[in-house]
Amino acid sequence: RTWTNSVRFVGPPHESESERYNQSTSISIMIATFDQSTPNLDRFGRRTKLRWNRPLPSGNVALLNSHYGYDRDSYLTSSDDKVMDGFDEQLTIDGLGRIKTYERGAQTAGGFTDRTYRGGRGFEALGNMLSITGDRNGDGFFTGTGERSEARTFNDAGEIVTRTSLDPSVGDPTWYADGAMDSSGEGQKSTYDAWGNLVRVEVESTSALVLALRRDALNRIIGQHGDETGDGLATAADINYNYLPDSAGRPLAAFEQGQTIPRLERLFAGPE
Repeated sequence: RTWTNSVRFVGPPHESESERYNQSTSISIMIATFDQSTPNLDRFGRRTKLRWNRPLPSGNVALLNSHYGYDRDSYLTSSDDKVMDGFDEQLTIDGLGRIKTYERGAQTAGGFTDRTYRGGRGFEALGNMLSITGDRNGDGFFTGTGERSEARTFNDAGEIVTRTSLDPSVGDPTWYADGAMDSSGEGQKSTYDAWGNLVRVEVESTSALVLALRRDALNRIIGQHGDETGDGLATAADINYNYLPDSAGRPLAAFEQGQTIPRLERLFAGPE
């Protein structure tokens, strides 16, 4: 089999592989072949090896060569990257199929060296996540940019009551009586319509817009204004979209507000 790299945006399984963007894109084409010279499946039908080769005059060069491991319940627990150094991965799974720990780095027979990421989660009997950690550079600390170390408590409704974090900007969330989140505990406040649907997210201290959603009488999302530039706010620099949904609420086309030519069109196949 041959794989060709191309610009293609694929949605959920029921969505077709055809999505048209009204923009020109320059791409380079690279041909790779799927290596079937060695067995790739174990006796349970699980993929244990995956290799893609790029044919060159001097011979095949591996673009991807990964080996996979599983636990007795067939959950993926390890990925050994034979091409890229430092991209081996290992997971531990609890008895309910939930990820407890995740590590990425260089794997040896004795374990991981030169970790580039490690994270963990702890659960209570009801499934609520009591703790979560994320170490993005593998140094064993959780104080860097984007890292977290947090402990939580919950009420009888499963709502987070307290959040104890190394990040001083993280606080306790608040909730409306119907269970909808009011304040996230991270500086954002949410607004809902009369039917409990999220319609707006703002910065709590300044009321600056983070996300706005517009819905029609059938509760389908027909418009969205959110952050596209990475500054965390929805501003004039971010496109305000109008959507044309089908009867199932799936967006068939997305228009920039005030424009009649869609920026994106989708075709769906299968049942609603």
